[in-house]
Amino acid sequence: LVARWMALGFIHGVMNTDNMTISGETIDYGPCAFVEAYDPAAVFSSIDSQGRYAFGNQPSIARWNLARLAECLLPLLADDEAQATAEAMRVIDAFPAAYRGHLLSGQRAKLGLERVEGADDGDDARLADDWLALLHAGHVDFTLAWRRRIVYKFSDGSGRGLLARWLDKDAGCGSGCDTCGTCETEPMPEKTEVQLAVDWE
Repeated sequence: LVARWMALGFIHGVMNTDNMTISGETIDYGPCAFVEAYDPAAVFSSIDSQGRYAFGNQPSIARWNLARLAECLLPLLADDEAQATAEAMRVIDAFPAAYRGHLLSGQRAKLGLERVEGADDGDDARLADDWLALLHAGHVDFTLAWRRRIVYKFSDGSGRGLLARWLDKDAGCGSGCDTCGTCETEPMPEKTEVQLAVDWE
């Protein structure tokens, strides 16, 4: 559920323990919002002055809440406290990887990527992270950025699709297409030089 929030830019606002359910439903989201200019530190609750429930903190808060639930369940897991704690920690410690997997699945869908069986998920995860870093640096609207066609702007004003991926900057995009004419003659720009151009048509 939280991975879906993060993929869509949803901020719950007040993710204290009584506002989460084991049924996986979104409840009690009074000060909720969808992020506009992408910022992991975005907060939409007037009482959250320290940013505990900021957009980017939601995954870690979810894990913390699960740990509090597990504390209540320890007597039901095993008679021995140490064994019960170990059983609970096994589940809690598995949360980050499970979360990242679900988040990457949502990001792949939005980026137009398909998971290749046996391939390292790290490449796609780094691409998604780089994309979000660009949005943050450019104060770009989160929802519109995913919806609009985003292109690289080359020195001659031509563009080509962002999702050709960032390979070696001196090797061209490597896509093999013949639409931009720059792959063989012009290196890919540095990530910091990329301009986000929105096609409003």
